[in-house]
Amino acid sequence: MTTTQATTRKRFTLSQTETQDYYGRTLHRVEYEDGTIGGWIEREDNLKGEARVLGEAVVCQYAVVGGRATINGTATICGQATVEGEAVVEDALVQDHSVVKGKALVEGYSEIIGNAVVCGNAHIEDARVGGLAHVGGFTSIAGGEIDL
Repeated sequence: MTTTQATTRKRFTLSQTETQDYYGRTLHRVEYEDGTIGGWIEREDNLKGEARVLGEAVVCQYAVVGGRATINGTATICGQATVEGEAVVEDALVQDHSVVKGKALVEGYSEIIGNAVVCGNAHIEDARVGGLAHVGGFTSIAGGEIDL
């Protein structure tokens, strides 16, 4: 066993018995070491650090959820999207090459798509942020669309 293997502790497992087909991809239910039953991920590489995928949330393809981020409800993180830091995504879609980070909150019927970045303490609710848009600081968007 190498030093890296010895210091890396796995904090979750992927259920081999509880799986679902998601547009041709096999998703596995996450089972955390503390007994919490989580959401659905395609591969171990989808989940890093202390991040959690809960509820019926889905993380698939090459998307990564890391840091202490939380994905909950019916959220979907896919493509090559990244959610990190202490960000929370609940019931929303984050896809393509978009990034949600910091302490950002994305919820409701929101879509973060394209190369959009939502960061800082931004709050996005029931809105679409796309293209090259960058939303940060303490910005709050409820409803509407930003697509640059």
